[in-house]
Amino acid sequence: MVKGCRICSRCPGLEKELSDTKKEKETLKTKIIQLELKLEVDKKTRNEEKKRLKEENIQLGIKRDALLESNHKQLEKIEKLKKK
Repeated sequence: MVKGCRICSRCPGLEKELSDTKKEKETLKTKIIQLELKLEVDKKTRNEEKKRLKEENIQLGIKRDALLESNHKQLEKIEKLKKK
């Protein structure tokens, strides 16, 4: 069994490559975390916008129904006046 190793010309290059790989791994982990957080924010924003649009659509439907009813009543009054 070898208790240690002799330093060869390849070891410093491999150590640097290993160090660079570890740094890249940490950088990628950080980017993944940032993207996951951004995804959560985007989902929340989308859901809020969806709720806002749904509520706006409901309000527009209520206004439309009120205008149609008002228009119908006015048409009935016009028909009554024409008959007189």
